Amino acid sequence: MKKIIILSIILILGISLMAFAKGAEKIKFVAKGGCEATGFVIFNTTPNGATETTIQIQIRGLDPKMIYDVYSGSNFLGSFETNKKGNGKLHRNLPLGEIDEEDLGLYINIWTEGKGVRLLRALLP
Repeated sequence: MKKIIILSIILILGISLMAFAKGAEKIKFVAKGGCEATGFVIFNTTPNGATETTIQIQIRGLDPKMIYDVYSGSNFLGSFETNKKGNGKLHRNLPLGEIDEEDLGLYINIWTEGKGVRLLRALLP
């Protein structure tokens, strides 16, 4: 009888955690203006938005040895420099209160340095 009660409690807790956790979402970038680069963003908010949002970006096929800026709405998320093959990445943890999830905007955009030309766009969940 004790085993059944313990298993029931574990099952209920497991289902509850699954219902509240958003989990990570992988979103592909869409090229803009003739850009041939590809990539994705992994967007992960901790359960219930309790601590932070993590944004990881991986891009291939941009111009080599160039700096690119990442924005969401009017929020600057960071810059990255591509390697000699034109690949780049950005990892950013947004602590709670720094930029609210609601303020991020609908998209994450990759721009040439100084917000010159938008090259890639990803629709946020």
